[in-house]
Amino acid sequence: LCTVALSACGGSSNSATTKTEASKADVLTAIAPKTSSITPLPPTPEEQASKSSISGVDANTNGVRDDIEISLAKTALHDGGTASATDFSKLLEVVKIIQPSETSKTIDIKKFYCSYQSMPASIKEKISASMMIALVTDTQARKRAYAEQSINTSGSLGAEICE
Repeated sequence: LCTVALSACGGSSNSATTKTEASKADVLTAIAPKTSSITPLPPTPEEQASKSSISGVDANTNGVRDDIEISLAKTALHDGGTASATDFSKLLEVVKIIQPSETSKTIDIKKFYCSYQSMPASIKEKISASMMIALVTDTQARKRAYAEQSINTSGSLGAEICE
């Protein structure tokens, strides 16, 4: 019955998947010239495999989920971004601080905040701290792991805590 309803509406999960894959391919093609001189990007992970665990897919074993790395590259390097190889590398290091995992890990929010604040303004204009947190907590399991692994910081997060 559901298949009939989907067919009657003119859509199917296969066409949506194909459009999504085509869209990702277009983005990767557009950023390829810029990223090849900065950093090689991992292959786009299959969505189900990417979201099947807290750690997701990290084909290039750099400690950052491939879907996050590709998203950050698109934003920092393609959409008018001017990140250098060093800037992009620092950005990935900041992500590693807050990316939850299946293993016992402590996410130090103060360290994340201070590391983020030390990023160049050109990166912070394109990628907010809240965007980075949203990228690493894109499933319920990842949100739960992030909440469980985060160290509570006393006081508010402001520039004075990084001094």
